[in-house]
Amino acid sequence: MRKEGILLFLLSILSSIELYFYFSPNNQHWLAWSAFLPVWFAAIKAKNGKEAFTISFFSFYILYFFALDWMRDIFSWKTWIFYAIFSFWPTIHSLALRKIWTKAKSFSSTSIWISGFLVSALYTGLEYFRCEVWFLNCPWLALGYGQSSNHALYQGIDILGVFSITFFIIFFNFSILALICARKISPLIFSVFLMLILTFYGENKIKKPFGKESIKSMLVQDESYSFERLFNMSKIIKDEDIIIWPENSFFLKEGESIFQYLDKISETFKNKKIGILVPVGIKKEKDGRIKRENFAIFMDTKYSKKQIYKKMHPVPFIESGLDRGPEPEPIEYHSKKLGVQICYDLNFENGSRILARKGAQIILAPTNDPIEWTAKQQRQHADMSSARAIENGLWILRPATSGISQVIDKYGFTHAEIPSATSATLTASAFLENGQTFYNRYGWLFPKTCLFLSLFILIYAFYPLNSRK
Repeated sequence: MRKEGILLFLLSILSSIELYFYFSPNNQHWLAWSAFLPVWFAAIKAKNGKEAFTISFFSFYILYFFALDWMRDIFSWKTWIFYAIFSFWPTIHSLALRKIWTKAKSFSSTSIWISGFLVSALYTGLEYFRCEVWFLNCPWLALGYGQSSNHALYQGIDILGVFSITFFIIFFNFSILALICARKISPLIFSVFLMLILTFYGENKIKKPFGKESIKSMLVQDESYSFERLFNMSKIIKDEDIIIWPENSFFLKEGESIFQYLDKISETFKNKKIGILVPVGIKKEKDGRIKRENFAIFMDTKYSKKQIYKKMHPVPFIESGLDRGPEPEPIEYHSKKLGVQICYDLNFENGSRILARKGAQIILAPTNDPIEWTAKQQRQHADMSSARAIENGLWILRPATSGISQVIDKYGFTHAEIPSATSATLTASAFLENGQTFYNRYGWLFPKTCLFLSLFILIYAFYPLNSRK
């Protein structure tokens, strides 16, 4: 690489550093609003597309290498490939931005505004595809989730969802680039004004009271995968309405029936008149292939009524052999409607949205994050959960195997949690809400629209309009 290219690469690493400290667990949310400037500037000033690709790719690879270091303990050598795949998407975006910037030519106000919209929609569409659409779906380090610590501004995702924050961050960065390189200030003025509006909206929204009806719950956190241990931990119940165990709280062995365990629970708690959510795992090998089941049974001990929820979104590679569960239905419990999402389900917008539209008043989200995946992974995972609460205006009760168990209100604030690597119970009250937001009625179409537009934006960016002379 030429000397100027090396200097541009060193400049682009500033983006890696800013984004590293932006994302969880560092949560310096203010860094996002200028984090892309170094890598974009380097891509624009690169000698050619190959140099721009190299600079962008390795700057993002450095980010993922350090921010997702825990992946190497789980996936071994495959992790290096995953880092490359993760880096590919923002690199393609940087190349498209370079092309779009070049095609703006005159840098008129109109062309700058159109270019800002195009690069923002493209990044949002590509990120949505990476996080929720294709077979290697993984939402870790998705741009919008990093604003979870910016509570006031984050409230705006009840309108267009967490990916609208991604769009806004990219447009804000582009507006600064337009000011520096094209001397156009109007996009930045608009961006600052919109930020103030969203902050004002959020600050006023979080002052509104919670629902009138509450439900008292016990969250059980334990990684023993032992029915007896979780069963004994649950016996300390006093006046709670429901008990929630973590995902895969125990595994059924060959020839065992789930009913022998449910009968024991029913007999022990028959005088308590409570509801208990028992997530169960099954793993068996047949004809050399692994077959899994991952489901949760909600049992009303008063009536011995049992309702089942099956996990919708298997974790790639980790849960090979697990079939996707059907569209979820709320669980009926004493005139209440409870929604269930199991672990990775909560990283996708569709399950909680569908449940909210069907009348769910709260989300129960049992999770399995083993301690061997590190406290860093657990914190990154936990920090994504608040997005689903705000998008749908619902509280979330999230017990995890070894952390981080949480009680999250409808504004995304954590009211209580059990720290990582701890075996404990947590009793807390949560409020039942109506769960009807603009997002779960119409706003959920926003990232899908960006994804649809991305195809045309890529064609516009890379198609050589001047090929004919």
